[in-house]
Amino acid sequence: LFWLKEYHVDGLRVDAVSSMLYLDFGRDRFSPNIRGGREDLEAVEFLRLLNREVRRKHPAALMIAEEATAFPKVTGDPSESLGFHYKWNMGWMHDSLSYVQTPAPDRRYYHQKLTFPLVYAFDEQFVLPLSHDECVHGKKSFLDKMPGAYDEKFSLLRAYYAYMFTQPGKKLLFMGGEFAQFIEWRFSQSLDWFLEDYESHRKMLAFVKTLGALYNAEPALWDDGAGWASFSWVKVDDADRNVIAYTRTSRETGDSLLVVVNFSPSYYQNYRLSIMKPTACKLLLNSDRKEFFGNGQYVPEQVRTSPASYGDKPYSLDMALPPLSALIYRLETLPEENEIPAEVLSFLAI
Repeated sequence: LFWLKEYHVDGLRVDAVSSMLYLDFGRDRFSPNIRGGREDLEAVEFLRLLNREVRRKHPAALMIAEEATAFPKVTGDPSESLGFHYKWNMGWMHDSLSYVQTPAPDRRYYHQKLTFPLVYAFDEQFVLPLSHDECVHGKKSFLDKMPGAYDEKFSLLRAYYAYMFTQPGKKLLFMGGEFAQFIEWRFSQSLDWFLEDYESHRKMLAFVKTLGALYNAEPALWDDGAGWASFSWVKVDDADRNVIAYTRTSRETGDSLLVVVNFSPSYYQNYRLSIMKPTACKLLLNSDRKEFFGNGQYVPEQVRTSPASYGDKPYSLDMALPPLSALIYRLETLPEENEIPAEVLSFLAI
């Protein structure tokens, strides 16, 4: 409470919450609690009291837990949970970073690292953390974690950032990640701001700015309150080609976005998705654009479905997918053919 009152910090991240919650954490032997379990009941009550008092005295402050287990109800009302506003999604962070660090030919064997985090994505109010912990002590910077040649590192990192910003959960990107610092964070000196003199890093910063602006402008990317109604897989099982596709939908506006991420170094000229309804797609973001230090391969600004069934859906959507890229489209549902007036159909047939 001292930090909130005297220094007016925006909130607190409580570190290593797991070590408080479990009596056997880091111990070979322990005495069970009065219920015979391994939970530290006094620590649980302390955290509830702490969060209750913070919410009462500093209602604008955020309380965030760094908790790495599946302990239930970390976030929510203190009367029904530990009372944190958010919890770091350590599982998403470890799985997704492990996937992109895997050499491209082997990613097909680890596709579940992209899909499994969605199993529990709405169990808590999560933050997707790319924090200081992941770019120190020999772990490499976010850019240097990416395999491949120089240009491929930047391409893959842009695609990964776009994937992160379009997944359910709030975002945390540690300083230096926005312009792709090459070396690890060193607490004893400043960031390598001189890298902004180089085209690749300057354009990475431009990409992150554009991505952040898109995130702020599109409720579909941050309106997670509806749970699974805000997320739907479109392509979940294409492990061999390292591609995933999904939609995000806003509870507030009803608007939907289509996100397609190609984690492969291969170019797919006519990548096909199965779609339930006739749909028009307007391109909002292409991470492969030259203004972002991409290759600038041609991607149509607008695409629409064709009435050719594909998979288990009556419509299909073909699109160009540049290598190591992410595409974000705005979706507009078109009327079914039988919903179009006959006079319009006859005119279109002329």
